[in-house]
Amino acid sequence: MKIYLDYILIENIIVNFIIIYQVNIFTKSKINLKRIIFASVILSFYTVVIYLLNNSYLNNFLIKILIINISLYICFKPKSISEYLKKEPVSVLTGMASYSALRNGAWSGA
Repeated sequence: MKIYLDYILIENIIVNFIIIYQVNIFTKSKINLKRIIFASVILSFYTVVIYLLNNSYLNNFLIKILIINISLYICFKPKSISEYLKKEPVSVLTGMASYSALRNGAWSGA
């Protein structure tokens, strides 16, 4: 089976951008689009590295949460832990909703 990493990278950048932008809207944050793009690229490269290395260590749930939290910190630069704790659950719920919508075909018209 062929896997085209450029398609995976571009698709993940777009989906991650949409999810982070939605979190930006839901939390009423005012962040620069460059930060959203940068965080989207970081998350997308993580996905490509998982495909390339096929390593169970990188596919661990705790590592995934750590990478997501690092990208959220880079993107939103929270001033306090309470501000971060308000954004993190919104990010998780938005990601889950987007994943389930993509998996069930809600966005593809199926």
